[in-house]
Amino acid sequence: MKRINVLSNTILNGLVKNIFKKIVFLLVTIFCLNAKSILAQEKITIQTQQIDGIELTQDNVFKYQIMNHLDYEVNADVVGQVKYRNTNYLIKYSFPIKLQSGLNQLDKNQLTINWNYSSSALKELFTLYNTVPTGMYEYCITITPKFVIGEYELPNSVQECMFYKKQELFLINLITPENDAKIYEFNPTFNWVANYSFSNELTYKIKVAEIKKGQNTENAIVRNNPIYQEGGLYQNALIYPVSAKPLETFQPYAWTVDAYYKGILLGSAEPWKFTIVEDSANEIIPKDISFIEVNIENGTNTSLIAGQIKLKFIEKEHRNNLLDIKLLNADNKEMKGFSKKWDVSMGENRIAYQLADLEILKHKKIYFLSVSDSDNNQYLIRFKYFNPEFIK
Repeated sequence: MKRINVLSNTILNGLVKNIFKKIVFLLVTIFCLNAKSILAQEKITIQTQQIDGIELTQDNVFKYQIMNHLDYEVNADVVGQVKYRNTNYLIKYSFPIKLQSGLNQLDKNQLTINWNYSSSALKELFTLYNTVPTGMYEYCITITPKFVIGEYELPNSVQECMFYKKQELFLINLITPENDAKIYEFNPTFNWVANYSFSNELTYKIKVAEIKKGQNTENAIVRNNPIYQEGGLYQNALIYPVSAKPLETFQPYAWTVDAYYKGILLGSAEPWKFTIVEDSANEIIPKDISFIEVNIENGTNTSLIAGQIKLKFIEKEHRNNLLDIKLLNADNKEMKGFSKKWDVSMGENRIAYQLADLEILKHKKIYFLSVSDSDNNQYLIRFKYFNPEFIK
């Protein structure tokens, strides 16, 4: 039995050593192939440090260098391509070049360049106004060797690509309605101005969208379907048309304007917010609203509440009592987003709840607070809610 175990261990060790040798051989082979590939790629390299991460213009499009690591000249074709994501915008150029051994600087005045553009408008933007459209684009440079002087090896093609996102610099400024404006007109006049040197060549698109619960102005204009939009505008002002969906009071709206050059989007204005209020909205509500005595409320009195509700409860029976508080709408149906437990003790208890943070209460609407204690006593507080933003 001992001899069998020794024999088994010998065979097992031999197998392990054989597998290990094969793995080492495979790794060495892969390393050598990769090293050979890297060396082959390094025969010609493209150095793009000067333009990587920089917005592309006519002045810097050729500010890259080509390194020929060989000790002989190489004739090649260079192709550059600027391609936008999710659009058909394309700028492409090509030129022949003789790559000297070592570092090759590019001088566009000495190159025979063939340009191609996806549209005449894009060509005008780039050549006349030295800018490119807003959005994410990829700039790829490809060098393809054609032949070499003498009987030398022809290097492989190489390519270098960079990504850049041209940000919207808000070169369109909204004027009226002002941001966070409270207005009384149901057909307001929108005004804006464009800070482009060629603004007389632009057309505009205006968009108006509702701001829903939990959204900020930017999210609303991006995610929500516009209740009104109109493009192809040449003027910098527009009256909200009577044919559009009517604007509602106390419903916040976001609006913005996009600028186009012959159909090419250049950028958008930073979206602003406005709300239509009634003349009676600026009612004078006491800033220091007194505490509502829960024990005597049965839903018949109407308290005026501006953003915050203050409650007072007098416990006469128990050392401790747990109150259950729910928010109801005008139809006495419970509203989600507000459910409180109030632990009270013997004597007078006071508490205040912020209602403005809920973003579910409408201005000048009637609501109820339902309060019940551990003895199943029910109290009902009727109140009229005022949005603090719409009152003096």
